[in-house]
Amino acid sequence: MRGGKEEVFSETNRTVAEQQKRGFLSEKPSSNVLSLEELRGKKVLDLAAGTQGQTVRDLRKLNIEANGMDIALSEQAAQAGHLRRADLATTVPFKGQFDIAFELYGGLSYGLGKQTGPAFRNAVSQLRPGGTLYLSPLSKNAQADLLPFVEEVVRRGGKLTRTTFHGEDEVWRLVMPPEQP
Repeated sequence: MRGGKEEVFSETNRTVAEQQKRGFLSEKPSSNVLSLEELRGKKVLDLAAGTQGQTVRDLRKLNIEANGMDIALSEQAAQAGHLRRADLATTVPFKGQFDIAFELYGGLSYGLGKQTGPAFRNAVSQLRPGGTLYLSPLSKNAQADLLPFVEEVVRRGGKLTRTTFHGEDEVWRLVMPPEQP
């Protein structure tokens, strides 16, 4: 459901290997791109898990505590307790706080217009103080829409690092402010 209307989404089923090939995920930390090593021992949330949640499934096979959500998640995939069908602009269906959340190829990557603010706030609300959000705003419009919300987190003590890959594309690593006394 998006805006009260049911939408049909094409099959999206990215694997960890595909995420690595595209440059969104690395095996070892080498820059500010999300790495498998960084995920180990952390509670992780994939905010755009795709129709089958394959990246989350692959991460779980690597003994990483990964959960995922997507508006396009199939009913069959949503039966797994660690995968949920939901629209990031309206809700995040998990309780508790995550160490790392990422949205590497979802709505925020291409822009959600007026829904950017609610989706971004829902994403950061799931992170513990000092947690990290990885985004890949793949269009200039998405970058422009996200930047005011990201800058607000930075003003509160967060830290943004932008890493360029594949020409003009970027991965943003946003570390949340530490817990305030």
